[in-house]
Parts: sequence; C-alpha cells; structure tokens
Amino acid sequence: MCRSWPALEKLNLQHTDCTDDDIVAVARHCPRVTTLAIEYGCGKLTVPEAQRRNTPATLQYYKALRDKAVTSTVVKAVFMGEGMAGKTSLFRALATLREGDDEDDRSAAAAAAGGGGGGGGGTAGHGASPVLTAPDERTIAMDLEVLWETFLLYDMGGQSVYPPCQAPFLTPGALFVVVLDLSRGLEYCTKSMVGQLETLMSRVPDAIAMVVGTKADAVPEDAGGLRALLGKLEDARRAWLAKVHDAVRALPPPPSPRHGAFVAVASGRISAPRMQGPIFAVSAKTAGEPLRDLKRFMLDLLHATEGEEGAGSRGGPRLFPRYGEPIPLVYEQVRAVVIATIYGEDPKQRLAQVGVAGGVA
Repeated sequence: MCRSWPALEKLNLQHTDCTDDDIVAVARHCPRVTTLAIEYGCGKLTVPEAQRRNTPATLQYYKALRDKAVTSTVVKAVFMGEGMAGKTSLFRALATLREGDDEDDRSAAAAAAGGGGGGGGGTAGHGASPVLTAPDERTIAMDLEVLWETFLLYDMGGQSVYPPCQAPFLTPGALFVVVLDLSRGLEYCTKSMVGQLETLMSRVPDAIAMVVGTKADAVPEDAGGLRALLGKLEDARRAWLAKVHDAVRALPPPPSPRHGAFVAVASGRISAPRMQGPIFAVSAKTAGEPLRDLKRFMLDLLHATEGEEGAGSRGGPRLFPRYGEPIPLVYEQVRAVVIATIYGEDPKQRLAQVGVAGGVA
C-alpha cells in the first residue's frame, strides 16, 4: 500500500485490522515515515505494546522481523505476592509436571513433594520436600526461571523492600499470577490480593492476570474450610473489580492519546486487570489434580482470545498475539543468551537451538 507514497511521513493506523505484514511493508516502502500511530485498536500486531508509542522503535522491530524471523514459543509470566506466599514452591511443583501421561505427572509430583506427613503448610522442615522452600531459601529480589520450555518466569521476591526494583519488569504482554497464602485466612488474603492487583494496575494497562492460592492443605476446616474461603475471596475480587471499573469510568478523558507515555496513569490508560479464570487453590506439598488443572489452564491461555472471563472464549483478539507467531530472530538470540547465562550453559548451544551458528557478537 506504500509503493505509491515514498514521501509519506505520518500514518495513523489505529483501530484498524492492520497486520504485521502491513507494517513490514511500511518499513520497507515508506522510508520517510517518522510518526506511526498504532497504540490503540491494533490487536493483530505482535510488536510489544511498550514500543508502540515510539515510531523508531516500532520500525526497528519490523525491519528486524523483515530481515529474519522465527516462531515465538515462549511467553513471559510473573509470579507476584507477599513474602513466603509460596511462589517459588509453586514454580517447583509445577515444574515437576511433565508433558505426556497424566499418571506419570502425578507420580513425579508426589515423589518431588516427598509424600505425606504433617507439618506446616508450604515451608520446608524435617523430612522436607525438595519442592518446598525454606525461609533461608526465599527469593532475593527476583529469580528468572523457565517453566515447561513455554513460560519465561519472573519469580518476584515478596518482601516490602523489593517492589521499587521490580517495577521495570511489570510490562505488557505477560501473564501475571498473583499468589496468595491461603493458610493465613480471609482478611490477609483479601488485603494481599487487592494490594498486588492495585500495584499491577498502576503499572500495566489491561494486564492479563490470574489468582492462585497456595498451601491449600493447611486451611483450617472451621468456618467452612477451603470452599468457603475461596467463595469469599471470589466475592472480594468481584467487588474490587466493580469498584475499579466505576472509578475508571468516572475519570476525565486524557487530553491527547499521545500525552504521557511512561506509566499507565500518565497515558490516560489506567484500567483494571483482565482477570482469567477462577481463584485456584493448590498445594505444592500434596500436589494432586488441582496442580494439573492449573497447568492445563495456563497452557490453554496461550491460545485463548478476549472474552468476559478470558480462557476458553473465542472470536476476539488473542490474549497473547505474539505466541506462535513470527518474531525477530534477534529477540530469540537475546533470550537464548540470557537463559544460558542463568543456567551456566554454553551460549553457543542455546543459540544453535534457534538456528544460529557461531558465537555471540
């Protein structure tokens, strides 16, 4: 479409069905474009939302996509929650669930959990499981892990001193998993859930989020037990979302769609997270079917489209439009080097897995 307009400098494609191929054509045939408006209503594009207000960065992405592309097979996921909520133990338990037969997965999870025994919730003690995390093993600031070769997982430390340095890692396009310690009761879980969702809302417009309760085996049976607790937490989540939606509707419109670009509030795009599914209740200690249900749900989200409850809906834009689609090879190169560095591997071997020969430039 740009072959006839080599002198084009400004192009507004907002609220159109433009695709990656269209923007690649712009990058190729419109060399003078300095302003490319694609911030809103372009659900088919794979360029990260953080780059969409920066025309040079957007064009750089699509020039790299034009030069060499590979299929994206990884989605960023962020585990966030209070300290010792069970985030790292949850990751370790999920990591024991392998592809293949369900019975094999259950056996692997049970073996990793060390089988039965009493004891306190999700913390390691005498005869502790290798899955469970002891207090002196708690995450410092943030750990980077790989889950099922599908999620690049940011495991956030939950102590109060860490959020300022974690904020830059709360970015659009990720799956945010708010982790609650169910053993601490309704009041604590409600406060923790709302606090984490408000933090997320202030940093990431339209964040894709879900809530997972850990240490389900340690919930007291009084006052209805686990089922009653989950029901009340669901009510609290719905009430909070309704309150946020009302508050957002009451906000005045931003003075310009391009005014302010460094945080959600400044850009006029503050909005409630897009919550996915019910509140899950699992135990890293006892494993079992709830853990497998959580895995299935997370993997199903990769192919889900927009809807009232997210997963399972069909017909709208995909929640993760970049997954399974072509992305610039250089993005995969950087990811391969980072993962190799984390695990002490040879970067050349990781790079070879994404079709790159030779060393690191």
